[in-house]
Amino acid sequence: MRTSTQLKPVAPYFIGNIDKTPFEANQREVKDANLPPPFDNHLIFSATQREADLSYREIRIILPKTLEYKTYSLTDSETPIRFEYINDTNADINVYIGIEGTITLFESSETNAVAAQFEVKVEDDNHDTQLETDGEFDMLLP
Repeated sequence: MRTSTQLKPVAPYFIGNIDKTPFEANQREVKDANLPPPFDNHLIFSATQREADLSYREIRIILPKTLEYKTYSLTDSETPIRFEYINDTNADINVYIGIEGTITLFESSETNAVAAQFEVKVEDDNHDTQLETDGEFDMLLP
């Protein structure tokens, strides 16, 4: 008798949806954020879906280095986080910034890794387009 099973991806992975369009990163990186305050003690989780024609879509999530297993809110001023979405799949590069939503960190099943789920609304720099994003990742730490 055949049964169907759904395999959970193994770290590292980064998958999601951007305005209901699937996103699966084929390049992933976690690095120290070399940014001014309030993001100076943070890590950048970068996930890129690059196509054969070199166009790409990228998500960057900036989180505190403490990486507490909790839910972070984009509107919380005491623990600043940032969510960015860059779309370079057409003639113009569009940059979207997270305006509301949450990112929840979990313990990974892998050592030296962190897992997360996110639901974030992003807005372009002209403030005329908003997109819904959601997804999950399990990424190895530097």
